[in-house]
This record gives sequence, structure tokens and C-alpha cells, in this order.
Amino acid sequence: MKKTTIILTFCVIALIAGCGKKKDEEVVITPTPAVTQAAEVTVLPTEEAQVSVSATRTPIKGEPIIETPTPAPTFTPTPEPTNTPMPTNTPAPTNTPAPTSTPTPTDVPASATSDYLPPSGYYTNGSSGGFRYINISAIDAGSFSFSIHDGESGDTVFNSNVAVFEGANSTTAVYRGQNYTLYFDCSSYGTISVSGFDGGPAGNTFWNTDIHQAG
Repeated sequence: MKKTTIILTFCVIALIAGCGKKKDEEVVITPTPAVTQAAEVTVLPTEEAQVSVSATRTPIKGEPIIETPTPAPTFTPTPEPTNTPMPTNTPAPTNTPAPTSTPTPTDVPASATSDYLPPSGYYTNGSSGGFRYINISAIDAGSFSFSIHDGESGDTVFNSNVAVFEGANSTTAVYRGQNYTLYFDCSSYGTISVSGFDGGPAGNTFWNTDIHQAG
């Protein structure tokens, strides 16, 4: 009986000791969970890849090969066609009449060539008193301009006009004005007889002072 009690006592002690050891082992074996802190992750903005002017690659033999990238083609926009106005019809040029000869002070009929055209110059019907003189200037083979002046004062008695020979080889040139019609008989060389005009006391016959001397 004592043996049994002693054995039971040892068993109880061993059992208590074993339970305590088991508890100790469980405490040691079970690790305390470590508190981990999430690492902060900084997301950097993405950068566009820089396109280098040239890319270098090394072949197997060790010699560098430089490759130049082909530039991207540029596109030029095609301009829109503009509406070109239709050309207008250019009017045909009109024929411009050829300029006529210098107009005379009055309407002058066409002249005819005459061998009796008086020489240009100074014609007078006297040298003193109430005489008159005529300035004659040939225009062409059938007409001449004339003006009549007072011999003493030099005042103009008849303004410059044109007398024409109206017939072929006519001896008389005619001035046809609005108020007067004058006839110049040139049948005598260097002398002119004027009708249709009052020559004053000295008469109506005038002579060229370079050809004839004054009487």
C-alpha cells in the first residue's frame, strides 16, 4: 500500500511537472507575431523616353555600330485650291485716228497747190500817213496765214487767220470768216491786192518790201 501511494505520488508530481513543462514549451514555441509596417511606395511620374540622336550598340565582335534613327516624316498640309476668277474679255483696241494738222483759227477748206503762193514776209501799202501792213507766212503749197496791222501805231486791225487757194493753180486765196470774206489776188509776184477789206487812204495793194521798195 505504501508503495502504491509513493508511486502515485511520483506520478502526480511527474504529471504536474510535465504539464508545467508543456506550458513552458508552448509559450516558447509560439512566436509573438511581429507588427510589420507597410513600406511607403513613392510613385514617380513617368518620363517620356528621350530619343537620342543616335543609338550605339556593340556587336559580338566588339566594334561599336552607331545607328542614326530615321527622323519621322513631316506632313505639310496641302493648301486648299483658291477659286481663280475667269478672265474677262479684253475689249479690242479701237483705232485711234491719226492726229490732224494744227487747227487754224477758223474752219479752213482744203487748199490746192498754187504756183502763186506769195513769199512770206512784210507787205505794206505805204510808208507814211494812214498806211497798213500785212504779215504773210506760208503754211503749205496752197495756203498762208496773215494778220493786218496799223502802220503808225502797230495796232492789230485784223487778227491772224488763214487764206487758201481753193482751186488748182488758182491766183486768188480766200479767207472765209463769220463776218468777213477776204480775197487775196496774188497774180503779180511780190504784190497782193486785197478786197473785202478797207485798206485806208493808201489803198488795198500791198507789196513785199524785200522784193519791191515802198512807193
